[in-house]
Amino acid sequence: MARDLSTLETPRIILPGFLAPLSPDSGDSNVANAFLEHLTVGLPDHLNQLRQQDNSRAWWKELGKFWESPASIRGFHRPKQTQGDHARRVFSLACRFWRRVPWNHIRLSRRVFRSFLRAALFHDVGKITDRQRHELEGFRWMLPRDPLAAFFILHHMGRWSCLEKIEKDLLIKQSGLAHLATPEHVWLCDLLSAADYAEACCWDLF
Repeated sequence: MARDLSTLETPRIILPGFLAPLSPDSGDSNVANAFLEHLTVGLPDHLNQLRQQDNSRAWWKELGKFWESPASIRGFHRPKQTQGDHARRVFSLACRFWRRVPWNHIRLSRRVFRSFLRAALFHDVGKITDRQRHELEGFRWMLPRDPLAAFFILHHMGRWSCLEKIEKDLLIKQSGLAHLATPEHVWLCDLLSAADYAEACCWDLF
């Protein structure tokens, strides 16, 4: 029997204080974009401290005009949408999907959660230099900033990746990140891939 989704209530839990980036379309570079401040997402209250000492806003500003470029060259999935629009939506879904993490030690980890959100926000930055193999370029961009986020970005394309698994495994080994290839982290890569795909194909359902 099909469920009537219209009757379901989304739990009201305040989004952890992840420092939101400046909005490229806000018209005021001095005003931080407070999107997602009251997003409904199932996360423990103690993660509210996550906003402290995060560099994501500076990284966002560093990429400048990239956020105003089209999210899709062909416009098939995201007509008239910018990279900034797409990044913010994937970030939003990543926050919502985090409550699905089945392991308490992962779900309650500020470090892992921060890296996951960073990967969600910057997962497509590799398109600046190579749109087809952007997960590789994104990995290289994020690696010196947050190795775990870089690991997530490298694997975020899932079955649609242009990179062979053996190529990604070798890159992870050469980068000294083999210890990050745990079942839990690989599962989170799939969760990020789900957020990316959901935004591209069925955002209106959320």
